[in-house]
Amino acid sequence: GVKNVYHYVPGFVLISVTNGFNISGGNGIRSTYNSLTYQFAEDLSWIRGAHQIGFGGTFIRTHENSKLGLNRNPRPMFNGGTTGQGLTDLLLGKVSSMNQAAPGIVYKRQNYVSLYLQDTWKVNSRLTINGGLRWEPYQPPSHLRGYTTFFDKTAFDRGVHSTTYPTAPAGLQFPGDPGVPGYKFGNNTWLQFAPRLGLAWDPKGDALMTVRAGYGIFYELPYAQKSGPVLVNAPYAGGLQLTTPPGGFDDPWQGTPGGNPFPINLNNPIFPLRGTYPIYPKTVKNPYVHQWNLSLQRQIGANWLATANYLGTSTIHLWASSDINPVIVKPEATCVIYGVTYTPCSTRNNYDARRLFYLENRDQGQYFGVVPQLDDGATSNYHGLLLSLQHRRTNGLTIQGNYSWSHCIGDLEEAQLGIPSQYEYPGMRSYYRGNCNQDRRHNLSMSTVYETPRFGTNDKLRALTGGWRVSGIVRILSGSYMTITSGIDTSLTQALGGDRAKQVLPDSYPATKTVDQWINRAAFALPADGQWGNVGVNNIVGPGSIRMDMGLTRTFRVRENHSIELRGEAFNLPNHVNLMNPTTALNNPLFGKITTVGDPRILQFALKYAF
Repeated sequence: GVKNVYHYVPGFVLISVTNGFNISGGNGIRSTYNSLTYQFAEDLSWIRGAHQIGFGGTFIRTHENSKLGLNRNPRPMFNGGTTGQGLTDLLLGKVSSMNQAAPGIVYKRQNYVSLYLQDTWKVNSRLTINGGLRWEPYQPPSHLRGYTTFFDKTAFDRGVHSTTYPTAPAGLQFPGDPGVPGYKFGNNTWLQFAPRLGLAWDPKGDALMTVRAGYGIFYELPYAQKSGPVLVNAPYAGGLQLTTPPGGFDDPWQGTPGGNPFPINLNNPIFPLRGTYPIYPKTVKNPYVHQWNLSLQRQIGANWLATANYLGTSTIHLWASSDINPVIVKPEATCVIYGVTYTPCSTRNNYDARRLFYLENRDQGQYFGVVPQLDDGATSNYHGLLLSLQHRRTNGLTIQGNYSWSHCIGDLEEAQLGIPSQYEYPGMRSYYRGNCNQDRRHNLSMSTVYETPRFGTNDKLRALTGGWRVSGIVRILSGSYMTITSGIDTSLTQALGGDRAKQVLPDSYPATKTVDQWINRAAFALPADGQWGNVGVNNIVGPGSIRMDMGLTRTFRVRENHSIELRGEAFNLPNHVNLMNPTTALNNPLFGKITTVGDPRILQFALKYAF
């Protein structure tokens, strides 16, 4: 019943309803990926006296020939911007936004080269020092057809158009334009050197205790697929995002000049109004990590080994992004924008009229919607204490236990693929700094395996009682961190449900945490329209978990090369209720309540005959 929409993959529907349901989950549609990698590596080792000198290098050539499925079909989203509830907006046909793009044609190539030199110096029988240096320049991927896009704000301000595509809006640049690095997605970075230093020391020389320490710099090689979203830019694929379209769900392209631009003809490229343009700067700094550690190991008796480790990392130039064409919030009660009166000035129905580029230059700014540009200035750090205890196999018993106490804090983390997670405004990086998504403050795990001895003197009794292996794993994990969101766009910047709540009371938790009230509802409120919530990122801890798994196995030898194995396994043996995280969207009636739990006790039995 929806008019005038085009599906590149017929019958595949994408719909997202905040606090309701999702059809087909994310943005992905049927895609084709073909990759080929050539690699050459050589390592040389030369022993001279107390030194073992190593030298080597690697060259990798990556080819990717693919057709991306990102947003190939329209994806209407209902976030409650009109009525406050996503399901109600759906019933009324009030679309909050809709994304669509033509298939991204990928013919990417990328080179990787590295060289290293290291020396392992055995100073004496108790001390060994290792030092080295690695050279890892970064060469961004390139596209065989030159499907790359850059944006220059100065060119936009001056009204300078591309010579390659003269019909493109001002500011967009393509291969062939002055200053564009050919068919590459950016400039090469050659001066990337990574030193490493480590030592191992036996304080007493009795081989019962060791001290190890190390430090190094490690560069990340961003893989070619991270540049994928650039390939949905017009004119190559023409990614487009509609916001609160006047035709609603019935006819979302109503009111769009020229109507529905899909399917796009690459031989006659167009630049749609309010186009989405993920942008990579011409020069991007690669993420790298300072990593250091200190380890103490001590053998206790004949069978026990205790280890204490301190681990630390500091990650520099993490990739995030910010919308360089943000929606500007105007606090005035009434305003006139290019002859149109808005009362109030900032609403959830006039995002496009309040975008920065449009306010600065209506003629050219109307062609730009969301313009997320990569931001390489994010950072994070991690500190952890890892304690472990091991008992090597003796009399059929093996034990291993680990406990970690750690903390990770950082800026908003990048997404798995493509343009990373986005700040609504440039310069808002610190607003998104908090506990890392994967941060688990306490993590205890223990495992053991015991093989029963053979009892008695009777051969059959010994065969039945001996050789049973009993194994057990226990893991106790503290809760993950969550962010309290408003659930709707309270900032009026098209945050699409990512806005945070406002904390009005200091007690984030009730006096007694229960399934029905894990979070104190009275401590949070919706910010006023046009304001940002003051709740920090990932500052609410969810429930922890306790899990005990056990297994019992026994192998019976039938004859040579023939055996029968019996196996019984119990997952979550005590049937402990492990609560999942509560609902954290403030506009959800279930806010603060836990509605899901982990798996119950699961028993599994197997019989295997091997021959």
